[in-house]
Amino acid sequence: MDKIYCTLLVSPPGGGKSTWLKTHQYDLVFDDMSVLPNGLKDFAKQIKANQRVAIADINFCDYEILKKAWGKLSEIAENQNLNIEFSHILFIGEKKQYIKNVDARDDGRNVKASIERFYPQIQKLVNIDIGKKEIVNIHFYEKLPIKTKLVC
Repeated sequence: MDKIYCTLLVSPPGGGKSTWLKTHQYDLVFDDMSVLPNGLKDFAKQIKANQRVAIADINFCDYEILKKAWGKLSEIAENQNLNIEFSHILFIGEKKQYIKNVDARDDGRNVKASIERFYPQIQKLVNIDIGKKEIVNIHFYEKLPIKTKLVC
């Protein structure tokens, strides 16, 4: 049976999940589970064999939500007779680093309350056995100036 590689990206806002998704090769990306109108049922319809799938969601910082999502994904895999290998990437840093990154992206979203809520929770995930995981230390992602060329 062909294998599907599913990576869950776990971080408060400003951890670099979206940047990671833009700079790494995945066949199917869900940047926030809320983009799926029917939740995980839509996920089951879209995945195919031999794909690298990534799912990013700040709510995965909550261990209970992460476990529930993992359980539902495993259930889908079993019901659809899919061979899915799950892994996690935890984006870990100091709270001020998440805030600095959110401020730098300057997209108008006020997510500092989410950082306050999820920061202590992701710190706990480092020491919890959640299966195959990778830890990425976050850094400040400075907004780069966009160079434009005027064509007449």
